[in-house]
Amino acid sequence: MVPPSPITIRLDDLATLQPDHALVDALWRQSLEERTTPEQLQALPLPHARDFPTARFVLAFDDAGTCVAVAGAVLPGPDARYGFEARVGFPHPALPVTDRRRVGEGLTLYVRPEHRRGGLAHALTFLSMLLPWDAGATHIVAENGAVSLGMARAAGFTDTGIVTMHRKDVPYHLTVGPALEVLRRAWPASQQALEACALAPPLREAIDRFLASPSSDPSARHDHSLMPEAPDYTEQINASRGGFNETLGLRFLRVTADEVVAEVPVGPHLLQPYGLVHGGVHATIVETLCSVGAAIHALPSGKTTVGLENSTSFLRATRGGRLVGRARPVHRGRRTQVWEVEIRDDDDALVATGRVRLMLLDQGAVLAGRRVRVETG
Repeated sequence: MVPPSPITIRLDDLATLQPDHALVDALWRQSLEERTTPEQLQALPLPHARDFPTARFVLAFDDAGTCVAVAGAVLPGPDARYGFEARVGFPHPALPVTDRRRVGEGLTLYVRPEHRRGGLAHALTFLSMLLPWDAGATHIVAENGAVSLGMARAAGFTDTGIVTMHRKDVPYHLTVGPALEVLRRAWPASQQALEACALAPPLREAIDRFLASPSSDPSARHDHSLMPEAPDYTEQINASRGGFNETLGLRFLRVTADEVVAEVPVGPHLLQPYGLVHGGVHATIVETLCSVGAAIHALPSGKTTVGLENSTSFLRATRGGRLVGRARPVHRGRRTQVWEVEIRDDDDALVATGRVRLMLLDQGAVLAGRRVRVETG
């Protein structure tokens, strides 16, 4: 049986992530509302698409343009963060692979009730396993409840015996399987539904690579990954670090045109009279990470950037340890960019968020009587 109406399936749009992430978050919440009690839902920290830096999401739309289903996957990579990780940790002795560059995860699946009899769930499940494989994963990890656990075993997943959570008193088991093997087993049940859908070219091309693949060697697919490796400028940016960043102790951990991550060790010089981290520290982290990310993105076009507006919100007091900020773009236009930052403490608790709006300038533009250029020291 195939979907009752024409279905179009595409990947989330990396150029305009915010609208797609809003759709993902809305359907993710619907999924949780169906599978948890109101009390459990109230106690749960609701997941968001933006919480997973290497995640990609597949969205299905009906002929009216309504999003009727979503599936997600964490793609492998050194910065991968898994859904199960906060509950059982990673690496985990029950998993055969400990390298984040080789492990993908099926993140979420939700299909609106009126589309559940057409095989769409099978199609999206297959795609959510295909994306990590196509990005180099040798193993796929998933959390399966009572209904899906038998299907997972039949598809080649092994039950690790680890229960990661309960929803409506249903235990969810951590399962793992060799990526290519589970795809081969899942293909027959997915093929008809996938062929009945209109697939965006990147998805169709990934299926073609799977069908042509004789082995699970990820090196054979590296150049075709749906998440190509962005150039990393961390070493160069740290080498030119100076001024206020040096005083703050800020050190960059990752610098690309799509994401900037940095850490700040909290010392006495960063505290206000109550012994809490000064709000200016959070605002500085926000300003710095957004500015660096916007500048890196603007470089190929011969532009530079300056901040126009910084809005920082303080969510949780902290007194010591380490702060880690992660900046990602919200909007990147011809004249302005908007970036947002999450700052977390050593316990991975969200302590502050912020957003910066920046203006693009031509190289050599004059501000405050001098040409704009990088100055250190």
